[in-house]
Parts: sequence; structure tokens; C-alpha cells
Amino acid sequence: MQNFARFIVRQRVAILAFLALVTVFFLYQCSQLTVRTDFNDLLPQKHPFIKVHNMIRGIFGGANQVIIMVQVRDGDIFNSKTLEKIKWITQEAETIPGVDPYKIRSIASSKLKDFQFSSGSMSITPLMFPDVPKDNTGLQDLKDKIYSNPRYYGQYVSYDSKKALIMVDFFEEDVDYDRIFLDLSRIRQETEDANHIINIAGEPMHLGYINFYSAQVLRVIGFTVLAISIMLYIYYRSKRAVLVPLISAAASAVWGLGFMSLIGFSLDPLILVLPFLIALKTARHSIQLVARFIEEFDKTRNIRQAAEHIIETMFVPGFAGILTDAI
Repeated sequence: MQNFARFIVRQRVAILAFLALVTVFFLYQCSQLTVRTDFNDLLPQKHPFIKVHNMIRGIFGGANQVIIMVQVRDGDIFNSKTLEKIKWITQEAETIPGVDPYKIRSIASSKLKDFQFSSGSMSITPLMFPDVPKDNTGLQDLKDKIYSNPRYYGQYVSYDSKKALIMVDFFEEDVDYDRIFLDLSRIRQETEDANHIINIAGEPMHLGYINFYSAQVLRVIGFTVLAISIMLYIYYRSKRAVLVPLISAAASAVWGLGFMSLIGFSLDPLILVLPFLIALKTARHSIQLVARFIEEFDKTRNIRQAAEHIIETMFVPGFAGILTDAI
């Protein structure tokens, strides 16, 4: 270890140049890294349940379904204003990129039918399509159709008649979570008012929220790095004690993200905090080395001896700790 430490100190310029070149290489790879969420990556594709899911999702809908609930504070949904909102939301959902138009279902869609049976005949008409009833007779007729059909009453219209559901599904290979989030947020903003509440749930909306607030997460990370830097400078009164851990942490993050890009992975906003945590481990090791270096320098008053001694004594436990973190 003494010979190894002397070699490191003696060849420090060449080693630093090599590390800088590797960092530049991975920095270029970072520029090719895509930041996106692929819902299929979150599922164990080799599991038999997921294989069945992939087989039938084209028929019954996949895991990218969005549920929109239109709720009234006063009265019930059976009024022209509320029904117009349901119809408008249903139509607007068809314009969202990646939507499966055959899997948009609400009381205003053409897919929900009213079945009337009589002796020797059957009549099938849309439940409420294409027009919203305007008078009390039409509203009462719609009520009768929904209340008499358990497939609609309790599923698309709540039992208290104050809520209605709109179900929207998306093609998993074409889904754009950012665009879906923005379009659904616009729909909610344009339809909510003093008497109407629009609630939206589903994996695309959930992941859209995560993508939308990723910038705030990065700002929090930035403020955290700034706070750590200030505390390190106050404690050590040394610019080197601040810069060495930060440079080590930055290099660690660049290497990790660059390697992700190199092997074809995308950075999922769901795990955006993990590169920061890994870089923090690197910074922690660096801070320990800096503290030990200062202690050794106080004893020897010789920079080279202090550096060689901490490499000799701390390389093996430090490497073991990093290897444990990696595993």
C-alpha cells in the first residue's frame, strides 16, 4: 500500500488527466440521455400475469387508463349545463395524442347504448348522443334510461346522481405523459367552476405530475448543494475542502448518468433523486478524506506525506465502502 500510495501521488497529473478524459466521455454520453417514463419498464415483462396483460390490453384496455370524474356541489348532474360539460370533456379527450378513441366511455359517448325490448323487436339507440337533452322531458327520459340499467347506474353515474365518470384509455406505445398532463389540466381548468369539481386519476396523470414537478426537484437539489457548500466552508475555512467533494460528486453523477445512456437506459423522473443520493455518497467519502488529510497535514506539515498516508490507510476501507454501495 505504501508503494501504491507513492505511485498515486507521483503520477497524480497523469491520473487526473485520465479521469478528466473519462469524465468528458461520459459527459458527452449524458447529452444523449433521454429523460422519460416508459410505463412498460415499470412492469416485470417476463411475469406470466404481465404477458397476459400485454395480450389483452388491445381489447380491454391497458394500464394507461384515465378516470375523469365530474362532480356537482349542488343538485345533481341531470341538468343541461353539467351534461354539456360531460359531452365537451368526452369530445376533447378524443383530441389528446395517443388516445384510443374506441375506449373513451361516458354517458355522452356513442358507445353507451339504451336497449328497449318489446314483443318480437328490439330497439338500440345511443344513451345520450349526439345531443344533450334541453327540456325536462328529455332529462327525465335520460334519468329513466340510466336508473333502469345497472351497467350505467353506479358505474358511470353515482348512486347519489352527483358524479359522472368519463373513462379514457391510451395506447401504451404512443403515450406522451407530459402532453396528456397538460391537455387534461387544460380540460379541468376550462370546465371547473363554482358548482363543478373535476377530478382526474390514472397512471398517465400521476406520471405527468412527476414530470411537471421535476424542475422543482432540481431546484431543491441545487439549493441543497449550495447549503452543503456553505456549511463545508464554514467548518473547514478552505475552498479545497468545498471543491474536492463537489467535484467528486459531480464526476460520480456524470459517470453514472453517462453509463445509463451508454447502455441504452432512460432516466425516469420517478428515480430522479437517486443520482443525487449516489453523488451524495461520493461527497461523503470525499469529505472524510479531506478531514483526514487536514489532520495528517497538521501532524506532518508536509502535503505529499499527508496525501500518501491517507491513501495508504483509507484506500482499502474507502474502496470497500464504495463497492458495497455499488452492490
